[in-house]
Amino acid sequence: MQKVYQSFDVGYFDLIIADESHRSIYNVYGDIFHYFDSLQVGLTATPVDFVSRTTFGLFNGEGQLPTSNYDLEQAVAEGFLTPFEVFEHTTQFLREGITLDVLTKEQVKQLEDQGEDPSQYDFSSEQIDKAIYNKDTNRAILRNLMENGLHDATGQVPGKSIIFARNHAHAVLLSRLFDELYPQYGGNFCQVIDNHDPRAEQLIDDFRARALTTISRSRSRSICWIPASTSLRS
Repeated sequence: MQKVYQSFDVGYFDLIIADESHRSIYNVYGDIFHYFDSLQVGLTATPVDFVSRTTFGLFNGEGQLPTSNYDLEQAVAEGFLTPFEVFEHTTQFLREGITLDVLTKEQVKQLEDQGEDPSQYDFSSEQIDKAIYNKDTNRAILRNLMENGLHDATGQVPGKSIIFARNHAHAVLLSRLFDELYPQYGGNFCQVIDNHDPRAEQLIDDFRARALTTISRSRSRSICWIPASTSLRS
C-alpha cells in the first residue's frame, strides 16, 4: 500500500482500519493515514501517549481514554481468551551481562586463546541479547522450552508455542541449534517463517491449523515453528 496509495483518490476508501496502530500509524506509514480523507479506526493493545507521538491524539481521543475498550479480564470471562501464566527462566549472563569481572579464569583464558581481548567485553544485561548471540544461552532457552514448556495432549512434545527472536539471523540460529539438540525430529520440527521465505503465508496458515511450536521475530512476523510431523504422530 505504501508504494501505490497515491494512485488512489483521497476519498477512495470509506473506512481505514489500522491494526497495531501504536506503531503502524507513524514514521514511513504515517503518510498513508494522513493522505486519505476517510473514517479511521486504530486498533492496539498498547496505545502510547508521548509528546512526539500519541495514539490517542491521532484518533482524537480525550486524554488517555480510548473510544472503546475490551480488556483482558472481560475477554477471559467471556471465553474468548485464555489467562496467561508467567514463568521466568534466565542465565547468569542474561541477569548480569558480560564484563571482565564476572568472567571466570577459564573463560578469560578461552577468550585470550581465541585472540579476543577480555577487557573489551562490557555488555549490560539490557545489551546482551542485542549485541551477542550466545549459543549456550540460546541452547538453555530451547532446553527450558522442551523440558518445562506446556506440552501437547501426549505429554511428549511442546504444545503450540512461539519464541520471539531478535531478528532473522537470531531466528535462524535458534532453529539450527534446535536441530542440533534434537536431531531425532529430523530437522523439520522447528522452522523459521518470515519475509525471507516466499512460503511464509502458507507456513503461517499451517501454524494456525496444526499443533506447532514456533520461533518468531515480532516486528517482521518471522516465525520458526515446530509442526506435528509424521514421526511425532507415530
